[in-house]
Amino acid sequence: LILARLAPNCVEYWGTDYAAGALEQVQRLKETSAALGHVTLTQRMADDFVGIAPAAFDLVILNSVVQYFPSVEYLVRVLEGAVRVVKPNGFIYIGDVRDFALLAAYHASVQTFQAPAELNRAELWQRVQQHVREEEELLLDPTFFGALQSHLPQIKQVQIQLKRGRHHNELTRFRYQVILQIGPEMVDQTDSLPLMKQGAQIHQLDHQTQNISWLDWQQAALTLATLRNRLNEQPLERLEVR
Repeated sequence: LILARLAPNCVEYWGTDYAAGALEQVQRLKETSAALGHVTLTQRMADDFVGIAPAAFDLVILNSVVQYFPSVEYLVRVLEGAVRVVKPNGFIYIGDVRDFALLAAYHASVQTFQAPAELNRAELWQRVQQHVREEEELLLDPTFFGALQSHLPQIKQVQIQLKRGRHHNELTRFRYQVILQIGPEMVDQTDSLPLMKQGAQIHQLDHQTQNISWLDWQQAALTLATLRNRLNEQPLERLEVR
């Protein structure tokens, strides 16, 4: 879904996957569109960057795959390789990350929805704890990516973004997005990411701020309704809420 939208606007686009079936599906898509003729598909593991030159890409995308990685050490190896192949002032986008800090809340939400009416709170909590212990996917606290800068000093900026959506469900309530900017220079966060610029080179694995208005949620006694009214009365390009 990402490749079909971005690749036509890029001079070079690589897509990698360890599963042959996934690559075959994209290959069939390539054959139906001349705009995807320049897409390169390779079968390899996510931490395999052999043959890719340093600073070869404007952007590396890891979208909705990190949760299937076998360990955090494996993820670090992937990010080490991604940092090496991204150009200065390029980006690494990590999408759909499951939030470790919300693991218990996630399972509580699921088990509460599934629980029969006669289940008491103690039994419900036992179910939640059991599913937390049995969790098999990789979840990451957002603070991990801030700490990653000490290991990979090439990362000059970390942006953690809430996952957007019109519906409150598992995908929007318990996951987030990460944008890592590679040095040497900082850019304004309001600038478009390279993935939206003509001629970008992208490898997909399947700022300084000005004039920001700040609000303190508690001091301003905000609610969602009052915040909405404030935005309607005074449209702002950007608003930060603490």
